[in-house]
Amino acid sequence: MDRSVLATRLHGRGFQVVEPFKCAGHASIFRVRENEEVDTEPCVAKVVCLSGLDAQGQAGAQQEVSLLKGLSAHPNLIAYKQSFLEDGGVLFIIMTLAEDGDLCRVVSEAQLAHRALPEAAVLTWLRQTLLGLEHLHNQGVVHRDLKSSNIFLCEGRRRIRIGDFGISTVLQSTAFASSCVGTPAYMSPELMRNERYDFHVDMWALGCICFELCSLDLPFAAASLLQLAMQVMDSEPAWHKLEGRSEELISANRWLLQKEVMNRPTARSLLQEPLFVEGGRASIGPSEEEWLSLAAPDHDGSWSQEYLRVGKCVAFLALVHQAV
Repeated sequence: MDRSVLATRLHGRGFQVVEPFKCAGHASIFRVRENEEVDTEPCVAKVVCLSGLDAQGQAGAQQEVSLLKGLSAHPNLIAYKQSFLEDGGVLFIIMTLAEDGDLCRVVSEAQLAHRALPEAAVLTWLRQTLLGLEHLHNQGVVHRDLKSSNIFLCEGRRRIRIGDFGISTVLQSTAFASSCVGTPAYMSPELMRNERYDFHVDMWALGCICFELCSLDLPFAAASLLQLAMQVMDSEPAWHKLEGRSEELISANRWLLQKEVMNRPTARSLLQEPLFVEGGRASIGPSEEEWLSLAAPDHDGSWSQEYLRVGKCVAFLALVHQAV
């Protein structure tokens, strides 16, 4: 659909388009603000075309987004402000803006510069991610596709916001999920075995992210999914790559990457460790000089590509609903 038409529809819903961002295939992305007040908080509007899906598929996609919008707010979560489905199966999703890229981009920049990330920054980002996960898990939500590319950054990269809940699911108090969905490099052993799982899959994924931030490499990497699955289920990461990191941080990383589900920590239990409690090293943060060294380069709009994945996830969910 023509962007000018989409902008007109957004305006009719009370959103002024500030600028369009790059789009791909089915999704268009706009920077918007509510009403036409200059000082209102900027948001992201993602427009996903669900044409070709039947009513059940469209309703399923909208239901999933409505669930996400219903999550109570938290400073370390991307907030889904609202969504609406218009004629022609065009789904509009409004959410908060994280303007400084994501942790995957931070890792890529550090790799290109051949420099390690400051441990103080790694600890700060991990603690904030734990706080966001604790909030999600307390509401019975498991993310199940947590990875460095959907942990977004804002406020000069001082704050993280977990996003891309398009394939998240709500778990009942005694139930376990069973679908095998997620990004392979961050998938836990139980996901690789296609077993029932719970919140511990997010903790494993956080262990992968922790290793990635500490070493600039993933803990498990292979040429094929089968080889990767064998590594995840049977092999240990190359722990020597964490040389130079504190014993506290390495210990936390080893705890997160326990292959036995019940041996992994919960977000709450890890937040109670001396390293992550309020007043611990993870709550202090880097020096101003270190933060400045981590500042995002001037963006050209390419960071907004990260937001496209939410649209992809929503479209995937709609197809799943339609198939069912």
